[in-house]
This record gives sequence, C-alpha cells and structure tokens, in this order.
Amino acid sequence: MSTLDAKVITEPSGAWNAAQSLTSISTTVSTAGEDISSAHNQVASDCTSETTNAALSSLSSQRSTLDALSTNTTSLATALTAFGNSMNSIKTRLAQVVADAAALVVSGATIHSPDDTSDEKYETKKAKFDELKETLYLIRQDESSAHDTLISACDSLKSAGEWFRDKYLPTGGVGDASK
Repeated sequence: MSTLDAKVITEPSGAWNAAQSLTSISTTVSTAGEDISSAHNQVASDCTSETTNAALSSLSSQRSTLDALSTNTTSLATALTAFGNSMNSIKTRLAQVVADAAALVVSGATIHSPDDTSDEKYETKKAKFDELKETLYLIRQDESSAHDTLISACDSLKSAGEWFRDKYLPTGGVGDASK
C-alpha cells in the first residue's frame, strides 16, 4: 500500500515573524545612520582640522555601512514575507488535498491508497488517489521553488543572507524539514 504525505513542512509564521523583526531592525539601523549624518553635519559645521577631517571621513564610512545594512535587512525581510506568503499558500493547498481525500483512508496528513480491489468504489478511489498524488507533486514543486527563491534572495545579500540561509534553510530537496 502506498501513501501520500501532505504534512506541512514549513510554517509561514516563522518567516513572517522573522520578517517583522528584520523590518524593525532595519528601521533602527536606518535611524542610527541618520543620527550619524546629523553628528557628521554638526562636527563639519563646528570644527576644522586634520583630526576633524579624519573623523568626518570615518562618520561618512559608518553611514554608508549602516545604509547598506539597512537596505540588505529590508531586502531580506521582503524575501521572508514573500516566502511566508508562499508557505501559507502551500499550507492551504495541502489542507485541501487532505480534505479532498475524504473518500480514502487518511491518518493525520497521510493519505493511504485504496487496497481493497473488491470494493465497488475501488476504481473511483484509485483515480482520486492518483489525482491527489499529482496535485501533491505540484504542491511540493512549488514549495521547493519557494525555498529556492528565498535561498537566491539570501545569496544576493552577502554576509547577512549567507548567515540566515546557513542557519535556517533546509539543504536537501523537496520534503526536507526546516532546520
């Protein structure tokens, strides 16, 4: 007897919560950058010396670093939000697969193929099982694609994206559980 696994692997709430946190961090970092610019302008208007020029250069460099961090953090938050939305769609579609399997034997999120060939509804049940198998395959492909899209977004960001990808994203194929 074969089975279909319609288990939700990745809950969307984790991605949404991470995106919300990153958005807050991005705002804080952006505000810090604005504070550095304000300090830069104050120092530039009040002081003139070689030491002042070195300080101003350092403040400008720090502002650029914070701006890049804020932009990357916002990009990652956007990618996580999109990923969460994709996982929510996957979750909804998986629930529909389980609901559509009502005529079959279902244990939790596992759908069992019909095995009683003497059942007068065997052919109908078998056809439904095969249909659900194909639907589930397409859902898992979409799930894999959403993971790939998030990994690609992480890869486009240097340090923060690599850290997030390596710490939280699955490394295998379709059906891989989140870390």
